[in-house]
Amino acid sequence: MARSFNYTKRKEIAKSSLRVVVSSIGGSAFSAAFDLAQYDFDPTAKLYVEAYRKNQLLRFDFGTVGAIAAPRDTSLAAFGDDLMGIRFRTKVVAANADKTILGMSKSFRAENDEGGAADCILPLMRLPKENENVWEIVYTDDGPNLAINASLEKQVVQMNYFLALVFPAVIREILTYAFIENDADELGEWTEDWKLFARALGAEEFPQLAGGDDRDDDKDAIRKWIDSAVQAFVRGKGLAEIANQWKDDAE
Repeated sequence: MARSFNYTKRKEIAKSSLRVVVSSIGGSAFSAAFDLAQYDFDPTAKLYVEAYRKNQLLRFDFGTVGAIAAPRDTSLAAFGDDLMGIRFRTKVVAANADKTILGMSKSFRAENDEGGAADCILPLMRLPKENENVWEIVYTDDGPNLAINASLEKQVVQMNYFLALVFPAVIREILTYAFIENDADELGEWTEDWKLFARALGAEEFPQLAGGDDRDDDKDAIRKWIDSAVQAFVRGKGLAEIANQWKDDAE
């Protein structure tokens, strides 16, 4: 059972100081690496990694800051076969009666064995049979899903023409929904994943927002950032060249 902790005067542990890798071998266990020297934590402080999804939480004891030791069992089997939506965070907890939180990371997604995300940023689902749209974005608490027509074969989504025609619009719609039409902080942690995804594409840095009466200026800056993300995707995937190939094939 998860214990309660005191959250006063804690330091934020940067994501760059942590690495969690999930392996599908042996029941989806994970490994973790830490670089905590810069934070000057008490070496006797306890170190924990938490994995959670919605109301389900697992806490793993990694020893102390001065003597990090992975537990024998880091299995995520309690979440079932589907690891979609699982988030991680790290806590450093003082070895005192109050269990004072000395440091905590923001939540993050794990990596897989190949260095990519352990789960998909845009899961695929089916639209109801009565919905004749080719695709829609369906939003849940865990983030957006790409919902495709019930009669559409999954392989279609992986084809170049679908990538070129659909995915730039998908990226634009999701980023607009998250950062212009809604308050990203209220939507949940998945919005940070999409911000990082945009950065990985080669988008401009997310703008510094003024807030208050400058909301319209903020929206304009965000739209410019979204444009840069979509263009980076199109450029990186060579989608203009792909479209030209269709013309060549038609001739």
